[in-house]
Amino acid sequence: MLADRLQQDMNEALKAREAGRKRLAAIRLLRAALANTAIDKRSPLTEDEALGVLAREASRLEGDIAEYRRLGRVERADELQEELLLVRSYLPAQLTAEEILQAVRDAVAATGAAGPADMGKVMKVLMPEMRGRADGKTVSELVKKALAGGG
Repeated sequence: MLADRLQQDMNEALKAREAGRKRLAAIRLLRAALANTAIDKRSPLTEDEALGVLAREASRLEGDIAEYRRLGRVERADELQEELLLVRSYLPAQLTAEEILQAVRDAVAATGAAGPADMGKVMKVLMPEMRGRADGKTVSELVKKALAGGG
């Protein structure tokens, strides 16, 4: 389970007394994000929910990196890039654009969706299998295209 893996990696980082402790700090932030989400939910997180939290953290980091680069703070952006790589190491392998497109086509066919009004039905079927493996915004755009007749 993801929480167990984070705990184990944190213990290893503590024992290794890693230089700068960047990895340790990043793991602690991830564990805190998981714990806070569980507290907000008022029950333990499922594995899918935990992956969703990590995917949100990765997305947040991507935005922060872009902003720091825009502001010319390249050093900070590089530090966050390292943290992003660590977060991604806990996520399942990302799907390619073609794999996402095929999943969208399958979901449209499975739900019998006929137009943009059926987007919610398609996303409801699609997102549980995409969580942590594809960016929700990308999936949403591909579903819109497919339902508009463009995909």
